[in-house]
Amino acid sequence: MRIDTAMALYLRHLTALGRSPYTIKGAKYGLKSLSSFLEQARTFDIEDLDRELLCDYQQELAFRITAKGAPLGRAAREKLINVAQGFTRFLKQRQYLLGDPGETLTPPKRGRRLPRSILSLAEVEQLLNGPDRRTHRGRRDRLVLEILYDTGIRRSEAAAIRLADLDHATGAITASRARATRTGWCR
Repeated sequence: MRIDTAMALYLRHLTALGRSPYTIKGAKYGLKSLSSFLEQARTFDIEDLDRELLCDYQQELAFRITAKGAPLGRAAREKLINVAQGFTRFLKQRQYLLGDPGETLTPPKRGRRLPRSILSLAEVEQLLNGPDRRTHRGRRDRLVLEILYDTGIRRSEAAAIRLADLDHATGAITASRARATRTGWCR
């Protein structure tokens, strides 16, 4: 089977799975990058895809220069490698390939960034004292700010908290497994 035909099948597969338009757009971009590399390597059939060829692709990405003259960033390389891995995994699952040549690729890990600004103690106190605690809304807002500050949870996680999740005796917050998974509490 030709690689361009297999790539079209993979994109239809992603659509059938209900992947978001952004995921499909990213996959198209990644497959286009892989396809142009494979054309330069004169590889047109999926039977010719092997681990060595994909390692060469990964190495080429490490030295690729963008249109602005800068090296391709780690995040972009990671996404392109992930698309190639998803494509080869699809080919193996559909039994177009006996093995998955992309499973041994290791995408570059993104560095973790520190927060751009950290509030001073005075700024935190000013933020926490902002809501009017004489009103119900003010007390609620103060409580939400304290939860965000004390726990470091994401705002979407805080928005998912319900009254039933509060344990007043211990001061703990719990969440049902189904809702926690939807909001990203469990990974």
